[in-house]
Amino acid sequence: MMSYRCSRCGEEGKLHRGRLCTRCTVADRLSQLLDDGAGRIRPDLVPLADSLRTMDSPLPGLAWLDRNKERPDSTADWLRRLATGDIELNHEAFHNLEPWRAAAHLRELLMSCGVLPAVDKRICSLERWLIGHLADQGFGRRVPIPPCRRTALDQGVTDRTAQPGLRPRPRQCRPCRAPPAVNGLQDAPAERKAGHEYENPAPTARPGRVGAGRG
Repeated sequence: MMSYRCSRCGEEGKLHRGRLCTRCTVADRLSQLLDDGAGRIRPDLVPLADSLRTMDSPLPGLAWLDRNKERPDSTADWLRRLATGDIELNHEAFHNLEPWRAAAHLRELLMSCGVLPAVDKRICSLERWLIGHLADQGFGRRVPIPPCRRTALDQGVTDRTAQPGLRPRPRQCRPCRAPPAVNGLQDAPAERKAGHEYENPAPTARPGRVGAGRG
């Protein structure tokens, strides 16, 4: 009599190579893809592996891992490169990955399990567009977004979502309020590359109002 029980965990269902169920097959695939070279899953990526292993329906997860697995820039290729450090484990590393929709999906998975800091996906899309736009304009090097700009963008998205129609003026740091350089971003003054410390300017009196109404 044919048995449909997994040879490892005993779960009954669809069997794959080695008579393993889908969940055990996913676990083996993740162990191969996320190996850091020491025969183990890279510690930083363990939360991602745990999230995929325990998903309610593992079959779509297996299909996602195996989609175009032999091609460069596939999900399997990116996971291997993340495990070995060929792709840095930060948001900036995803800006240049193509196809961008697949990269955005992997990035959201990494944020959902806490591997990457959570960032609004509209901010992620804006940063990606900005880098491509600057490259089209002839700025070959990557131009980092100052922390104050990132905070202002994130705050603007949050406030606009909570109260449509309200657009609070973002608070800028002192270097970012400086006049733009004549020859573009590459010739920007050195102070813009330094720390972006916030400055609270002292209030100034309006002309003609000092001492008004006294006498």
